[in-house]
Amino acid sequence: MIELSGGTTASRARVGAWAQSRERRLLPVVSWAIGLGVPLTGFTPLNHAADVLDVDAYPWLVLLMPSTLLVLFAVAAAGLFPARISLPTPRWLRVGFALLLGGALVSLVGSSDRVMSLQLAYLSVLLPGALYVLLVHSRLPRELIAAAFLVGSSAMLMRADAVFIQDYGLPSPDDLFIAKFVNSPYDFHYYGLQNPGQTSLFVLLPLALGSLWAADRNTGRLFRWIALASALVAFATTL
Repeated sequence: MIELSGGTTASRARVGAWAQSRERRLLPVVSWAIGLGVPLTGFTPLNHAADVLDVDAYPWLVLLMPSTLLVLFAVAAAGLFPARISLPTPRWLRVGFALLLGGALVSLVGSSDRVMSLQLAYLSVLLPGALYVLLVHSRLPRELIAAAFLVGSSAMLMRADAVFIQDYGLPSPDDLFIAKFVNSPYDFHYYGLQNPGQTSLFVLLPLALGSLWAADRNTGRLFRWIALASALVAFATTL
């Protein structure tokens, strides 16, 4: 009995060590996958998924959109790595989400195309809210997710900037005005968010978050450099 008990204890210790080793390897990979997935779903080529799936003709195929698949991946991640202690959601964030949801419902009631409005509410309000809840209830490292988001956003913006410079060189104010209202195949807008207004709004995210995290004394050195570089890329893009 003593030998059997000792063998069982050793076996459990080996299983526990293997599980911890697997978690140490998977946590960074899963965190980076989710962090990169957030910006990548909005840029070319993944932002053409609606056209490829023809969601106008088959609205239910919105469930196969990349953003839906990303949230399903987060569901699996939260189940595999549940949080030991869930962080409380700030009241202002709950109020903000409630206002967004209320605005989406009002828009849906008054919409002339309720199917499209429902799709927009699903993709723009419900999925981001679900992703937040899942990440809060997981033990995925927030700093790695944030770093991946900044890296992915910067890479997509730099690609669009490179196309813009290739087409216009170092632009004058007139070039910027023309580029805003002129579309051509595979231009700056194609590699952005298809719309200069939407792209400009998105750029504010890495600019603001990168600046705040770079200035935060609690930010690690590597993440600080990533945040600073991302903020500079976003600032250059706005110019």
